[in-house]
Amino acid sequence: MPRILLEKGLTVQTFTEPPKRFQPLTATDSQLDRYGYPRRPQESPLLQRWEETMAANPEVVTPAFRLLDEAVADPPTEIALPDEIFPETTNWMAGAKVSVDTGQQGAMRWVESTFTVPNLRAPLNGQKNFPYTDDAWLGLIDSTSSNSLICGYGCMVTRPNNGIQKPTYSLVWRWFPRGKVGIDNMPLNPGDILTIVLCMDFDSRTRARISIHNHSTKKAMSFIVTAPSGSELVPDEAMWWIRPNIINFKGPTSARFGSMYFDRCSAGTQNGVVVWPTIPVNLIDFDKGHAVANTYILDDKLFRIDYVGP
Repeated sequence: MPRILLEKGLTVQTFTEPPKRFQPLTATDSQLDRYGYPRRPQESPLLQRWEETMAANPEVVTPAFRLLDEAVADPPTEIALPDEIFPETTNWMAGAKVSVDTGQQGAMRWVESTFTVPNLRAPLNGQKNFPYTDDAWLGLIDSTSSNSLICGYGCMVTRPNNGIQKPTYSLVWRWFPRGKVGIDNMPLNPGDILTIVLCMDFDSRTRARISIHNHSTKKAMSFIVTAPSGSELVPDEAMWWIRPNIINFKGPTSARFGSMYFDRCSAGTQNGVVVWPTIPVNLIDFDKGHAVANTYILDDKLFRIDYVGP
């Protein structure tokens, strides 16, 4: 498999594209491995999901990567906090999460979700030609350090002088503490249905697989990533969230996204424990003291984020 060095030990391995008439449902395990397909799960519910996905036989694309520049924010200064802050309230994200005891249940090993890409609009009172964002992510998080592996998409919209708003979207992944990596050859559009799966190698702290399937365009990709030099990931949380830009940590400068559903949300540990999102997280503008987005867990694997800001 080709190996690509991105920066400071952060590497990616891609797979050989399969033959045009390749049939994953009848392929051997070695053939699946060669072309980057996940092996057949042993568990009945997972096997059913696998067969549904493989029956669609999406076109497999070899990803093209690009390091992305980071926006630099000023250090925190004064923030006018609301009178009452709940543990599930932040000024940087809205979504849901679940935590595990790594000593008893094992470290988080995998996380997945399916969601529809929203059609972004600038806030009703938004500034002209100012970039508003709402990036959507899922990730494996070590809450005791800055290490994490996340994947999703970045999106941005501005309110131009002519009034025509054209949001832009791009697939992105990141292994903290290194920077963002964009995927240039799988474009996204509003309404696309996207499934993302992150999976650490068994008993590994430095190697994982990222799989992305755009059901609307019938394209998919899979690649293996290796942690940056000196980094190890022992995640104790799985998270699914939307994150806007923050200006001087006083934001959020969030685009309007309406309601967004995260479906088929689940995660699992190295010990085989399966968990689902249990803790909703709401987004509030600490500077102005009003809610921006609220999260509602609807069942074990489904939750909704509602934009309620201006």
